[in-house]
Amino acid sequence: MAEEYGYIQAFKHSRQYQTKFEYFFIGVILASLSLSVQLKFPEDIYSVYLLISTWSLLLISFLSGLFRFERINMYFRIEADKLSFHQKKKNIENANLQDQTLYKTSTTIWRPDELINEISRLDNLLESSENFIKTFNNQSLIAYQVQKWCFIYAIFSFALFRITNLFHFSVLIELSSIGVLIIGSIILVWFYKKSLPYSDKKTIEKLGKCRYKCKKCGQIVELDDASDTLPPCPKCNKTKFIKL
Repeated sequence: MAEEYGYIQAFKHSRQYQTKFEYFFIGVILASLSLSVQLKFPEDIYSVYLLISTWSLLLISFLSGLFRFERINMYFRIEADKLSFHQKKKNIENANLQDQTLYKTSTTIWRPDELINEISRLDNLLESSENFIKTFNNQSLIAYQVQKWCFIYAIFSFALFRITNLFHFSVLIELSSIGVLIIGSIILVWFYKKSLPYSDKKTIEKLGKCRYKCKKCGQIVELDDASDTLPPCPKCNKTKFIKL
């Protein structure tokens, strides 16, 4: 019987594709920066400004990508520690419920007061881990936004630089083009955010540990932890579910 495609499998695939995309994206940024610095320096002062802004935006995008890599690695490390703390606490609580004897070493057992202190310590570690995970996740998301939009603006700036050099536009036309570029970018960002599946608040509401069935295709999605959030359906990308 084929293994059911659940939340864990979808999460693993998503993480693998994300890692590949991160490396690809930062490689494209670095390649664009290395190619742009090889261009002949223009004589027109306004073209110089456009070229320097292109370099600056690409450099900021590249550094943001490196920062994001660092935050993601720290996120994964803290997440692994959190899972080990959670498992240790679960083992202690199960042993207490079943009146089992727990050993520190081969000859030393845990006293009841030590177990209480240990559970309290694990609770504090879990809380700290959760706070760190939220912080690193927010920082990585902000870094990605900076990385992405700086790269897009750098492409626009470089395109404007090339057009200016080819057709020798006046200063007024260049400034008007920049204004249109900014307005167009704002509109593009708005449409981009509206198109995201997570813009639907129903998909990010904390729903707790349970199984959900997609109304569109019937795909089963399992949440394994009370703090998990319900993602869009991994099969059809819809966001409406029935709780099983």
